[in-house]
Amino acid sequence: MAWDTGIPTYSSNDLIDEDDLNDILNNLNYLHTPDVKYHAEGDGSGNYTNTSLSYVAIGSPFSYTATMKTGYVLVIFRGNIYATSGTGENIFYGVALDGTVIRHRVGHDLSRAGYIAVPIAVTAGSRTIAMYWKNSAAGSTFSLINSGGEVPLFYVREISWTP
Repeated sequence: MAWDTGIPTYSSNDLIDEDDLNDILNNLNYLHTPDVKYHAEGDGSGNYTNTSLSYVAIGSPFSYTATMKTGYVLVIFRGNIYATSGTGENIFYGVALDGTVIRHRVGHDLSRAGYIAVPIAVTAGSRTIAMYWKNSAAGSTFSLINSGGEVPLFYVREISWTP
């Protein structure tokens, strides 16, 4: 289904027929039908590691670029983490829109769970949504498990929802 730009402008006493109403209905359906759907998971080839105190991209495949409509996108990320050094520190997961982290969550090394599910507002156009992460203290190293049958998951989906 595509946006119909051929809907005419009406004046007083113009007769609106079934085809005109169907065009309007189709445009409303277009606005409320999610186009962007993305799912990725780690490839199981080895763990991701991070020692950075600044947000850095986790990397492929946890980044997605698509042409989006103005509205909201639901981003879900789930992965198991553990501290390989500097235990007791925290790891921060962030959702970045076009390279800027706009939402984040703290994951503790003791919980082993990194999970974030957030709706983010987007404007129409080409947008890149990616997962970023950073450490809370120098000397800490965290690993995101991507081996032994355990892999991180990343989902992006346009939604028809307003907070």
